Amino acid sequence: MRYLFNLTTAGNTTRYLTPLLFEFKSVEAATVYTVVGIGKGIEVSLSSSPQVIPFEVVEGTKVSTGANFAFGFMMAILNSSGVPTLAGQGVVDFDTPSDTGEAVGGAGTTNDWVFGPSEPTVAVGTTFGLANADYALGLPYRTYSAQAIGALAAQ
Repeated sequence: MRYLFNLTTAGNTTRYLTPLLFEFKSVEAATVYTVVGIGKGIEVSLSSSPQVIPFEVVEGTKVSTGANFAFGFMMAILNSSGVPTLAGQGVVDFDTPSDTGEAVGGAGTTNDWVFGPSEPTVAVGTTFGLANADYALGLPYRTYSAQAIGALAAQ
C-alpha cells in the first residue's frame, strides 16, 4: 500500500496505520464491506514523498476469495482481534469533495471514498456500509492519497 502523509495540524509528526482487506457485496440497496484481512500496523512518519507499507497479514486472509474486494485502513495500530492498541489523529491525506474523473482502477472506477467511525474494533467479519452493517460509513465522499499497488498471488 502506498500513501502520503505530509501535513500535520496537531504538531505530531508520527501516526499509526493498519491496512485492511475488505470483501464487498450488495445487501438490499446498500453495499456492505466485510473485513477479511487485518495487516500488521506500523508507525508512520511525516514525509513529502509517498511511503510504502507491506500488507503482512496478522489475521484473516491475504487475498479475497471472491471477485469483489477493496483495501482500506485504520489510523491506529490494531491487534489480531482488531482492537486498537495505539491510536492517533489522521495520517493519510485526502481531498473533500472527492476528485472527479476515472480512478487508478481504470474504466468504471471513481475516486469516491467514504469514511468510518474513528476507532472501532474491526475484527475479521466486521461490516461497514451506509446501511445493514455493524458500522455506518460517512459522507461526503473523499479522495484519499492511499493506493493499493501490487499483484495478487494465486491461492
